[in-house]
Amino acid sequence: MLRIPVEIKPSPIHGYGCFAAFDIKKGTVIWTFSRIFDRLIMEYVRYRGTKEEQEKLLERGYADPTYPADIIMCGDESQFLNFPIPPEEANIELGGVIDGHDVLVARREIKAGEELTVPPESDASYEQKMSKRKPSP
Repeated sequence: MLRIPVEIKPSPIHGYGCFAAFDIKKGTVIWTFSRIFDRLIMEYVRYRGTKEEQEKLLERGYADPTYPADIIMCGDESQFLNFPIPPEEANIELGGVIDGHDVLVARREIKAGEELTVPPESDASYEQKMSKRKPSP
């Protein structure tokens, strides 16, 4: 669940994105797993879904780097976080683990209106996603 206010708008990177509603200081916690908002979908459950459902899960969710067969589906705006355009670096980074799940923190100061981007290492399905992704016009 996002721990900071964002705006969802069309993204120059891909589809829609999360944009900072206010300036964010370096080290600020951006996202933590929420047992209420986020859903852990284990491999055996995921493969019971239709092909369309599985593709949507991979598109909107992320593969847990510790258990890459499991998908976490974010139940809030965080499902619209994008990866940066290579070779740019993400403005969010992995910042530790709480209750067995990675935490995302601001890698640097982020200005209001700037799109929040996550690092490739935060999603074990990064390569698969990028191979299917087309940039926004």
